[in-house]
Amino acid sequence: MLESIVNLDLSIFYFINKSISNPVFDFIMPIITEPITWLPIIAVFMIYQFFKCGIKGKLCIASLLIGILVCDQLSSSLIKSLVNRPRPCHVLSDINLLVTCGAGKSFPSSHAANSMMLTTVISLFYRKHKYWLSATAIIIGFSRIYVGVHHPFDVLCGLILGVLVGCFIYWLVMYIYDKYVKNIIDKKKKDEE
Repeated sequence: MLESIVNLDLSIFYFINKSISNPVFDFIMPIITEPITWLPIIAVFMIYQFFKCGIKGKLCIASLLIGILVCDQLSSSLIKSLVNRPRPCHVLSDINLLVTCGAGKSFPSSHAANSMMLTTVISLFYRKHKYWLSATAIIIGFSRIYVGVHHPFDVLCGLILGVLVGCFIYWLVMYIYDKYVKNIIDKKKKDEE
């Protein structure tokens, strides 16, 4: 069974990385896959949240910062060390490698996990944006396969990890806020009246 999964994973990898390869994707996917592309957007979003969205914005920022720390450590430091799966660009010579391969391990994709965690948290705070945000994370995950640095199963598991961490962090931050912080704020407002 495991061999069948690995073979399917490899077939899908070659389909995405080689069969649908084209000049437009060859130009766009390396841009999409780079974190530097998304950092300014995330920074502007966080600044806006901090100054314009009140307590909801600050809770969103707290959730994102905690989430990125937890998700990245889980995927990059813990799971990758345990699974120890090499990147396709380390073991396959006949691929369309469009970015530097990187020295790290492949499973799970930290890019997919972190981007899905971010979009999950933001979607839970701002539900009307959930579809396009989720699509963004999926496109980032797809780009990791297309550029040759991750297997499809790495990306799929990274996306699932991102959803799980994002939901847990959202729940945890909201629980702490509702149980402890909200009462303190309400009591302080009553004392000022």
